[in-house]
Amino acid sequence: MTFEFLIACHAASDDDVHEVLTDLLSEALENNREEHDEDSIRQTIQFRHQRRGGEIVDAAGESTCHLLIGFTLDLSETGSAGSVVNDFAESLLESPRIIHAIKFEDPLLKHDLDQRAIEIFALEMKLRRVLSFIYLHAYQSDAPYDLFREEQVKPVTPQLNSEQMRAAIENQFFHLTFSQYRNLNERRAPSLPDILRIIGDSKHYDALRDKITRITRSPILNEQDTDLLNDLKELVNSIEGMRNCVAHNRKPSNSIRQNYPRARSELESRLDAYLASLEC
Repeated sequence: MTFEFLIACHAASDDDVHEVLTDLLSEALENNREEHDEDSIRQTIQFRHQRRGGEIVDAAGESTCHLLIGFTLDLSETGSAGSVVNDFAESLLESPRIIHAIKFEDPLLKHDLDQRAIEIFALEMKLRRVLSFIYLHAYQSDAPYDLFREEQVKPVTPQLNSEQMRAAIENQFFHLTFSQYRNLNERRAPSLPDILRIIGDSKHYDALRDKITRITRSPILNEQDTDLLNDLKELVNSIEGMRNCVAHNRKPSNSIRQNYPRARSELESRLDAYLASLEC
């Protein structure tokens, strides 16, 4: 289990930096009751890349230089690797010799995000399935590859056409960002030419009112369907936060970790209940 870091520090040589890192790792191992001899600890830290900057002379006249050092940390023989690497990373940030630290490769984070990716894949496919039931029912097979024609939301794929979707056996819901789900069922504002044309074509007030109502009401009117679409607005945010971490390979914040399981569970239950109502 190998982790990879990049640090910026002020030191006279890379040997000095290696000694600092060895001491920090020794302390992290000791805090987690992991016993390793000094030689094995030193070998655990392997420098891979280095870039030397300008010389720095401190107030005491000691000469150092700015060093960027990329190194790996091999914790394959460590039982509590997660706790050790967290303690070690925290100590990097607190060390007076190290001015900046970044953790890149992290097999524990990758495993965690892989599990979330599996969950979100299944959840989004179920969401697309439910939304397809809603919109295909609303338009009764009229232009099934143009379900957003009355919506503010538009697919993010440039120049998306029906031939592409048909070949992939998809629809427009496969071409939304996760955040766009909460904006569904919001009709695009009618253009001034549309309104002027309606006024010109309407001979009576009642006809005008009916036409204006039709072009301003929500695209989806079924109560069961609108209830679910409204629920999306509350639940999508927390799931989107985790999805973005998965998509961009970054560590979820504590608030994302706390909010995601609840939102995922609620949305899953909501979708399951909707699908259950359609069972044969």
